[in-house]
Amino acid sequence: MRDDILNETIKLQSEMIHTGNITDNIFSKLKELSFRKIFNILDSDEDGVISSFNIDYKSLNNQIYQIFKPIIDELISEEENLNFEEFTFASEKIFNVKYK
Repeated sequence: MRDDILNETIKLQSEMIHTGNITDNIFSKLKELSFRKIFNILDSDEDGVISSFNIDYKSLNNQIYQIFKPIIDELISEEENLNFEEFTFASEKIFNVKYK
């Protein structure tokens, strides 16, 4: 009887972990899609790079602009370029600070 309870508890815990992993994966994919959409808006010349000279931040709604403003401001002031991977890395840093 006690072994049955222990086995059932272990089974439930593993299902919870598995469900948590699926949820994390879905959430991760949604973040990536959102970052890709924002990147594509900012990449006004569609060359795969956001540059300080070709950036279309005015097409973002104000709330999204405010979230990504630190990246945009640094990009413009430093006259830098960001590819998608670099943009995602910077976006993740903002996301981790604001939402965790």
